[in-house]
Amino acid sequence: MKILVKDVNKRYIQGEKEIMALQNINLDIRENCFSVIVGPSGCGKSTLLRILAALDYPTSGDVYYDETNICQISDVRRSALRRQKIGMVYQDFGLLPTFTAMENICTPALMDGKKPDMAYIMKICQILGIEHRLHHLPHEMSGGEQQRTAVARALVNKPAIVLADEPTGNLDKTSAQELIALLMQMKQEFHQTLLMVTHDMTIADQADVKICMDNGMLCHS
Repeated sequence: MKILVKDVNKRYIQGEKEIMALQNINLDIRENCFSVIVGPSGCGKSTLLRILAALDYPTSGDVYYDETNICQISDVRRSALRRQKIGMVYQDFGLLPTFTAMENICTPALMDGKKPDMAYIMKICQILGIEHRLHHLPHEMSGGEQQRTAVARALVNKPAIVLADEPTGNLDKTSAQELIALLMQMKQEFHQTLLMVTHDMTIADQADVKICMDNGMLCHS
């Protein structure tokens, strides 16, 4: 599945001040590629990712998933699209603290009214190296194990697109590189489009496509 962004702008109003978070964004995110968005803090990277994830609307412009304009469909369809087509990985893991790793992983499938595909879940957990931690609570796992659990949760509904917002931000250098290698392996294994926001240029240099941003606009790398 490819993503096409056409003339996207995002404006916020704070009191009497207008803030342009995104200005005239045009992008073609290639299918089955690893793309990264890089740029200084506050440049609009995470705002753009939220719009691409159908978590927020642009002030103007359009975002297409293949032929579907996700800015023009109902909230019900947007929610279904997030559950079925998009896997989100966050910097803060976002695991439910009273759920085991397995329960956290299965949550998106259960929310979509599906019976979790346990053979598939065990396959991705083995690739991620957490098959022996599935009955542990988040506080009983290391940061790297928690982030791998979050990745497994993002993949449980077999999404066409994986969006990651600074997924290595809370990891040490070794764990960060291991996670990137695993995400790239999963992309190859399951033919996914991987788009990541990162500050880490060593990670950005491994991507197929580097998208640079500054002051809410795209710029040349």
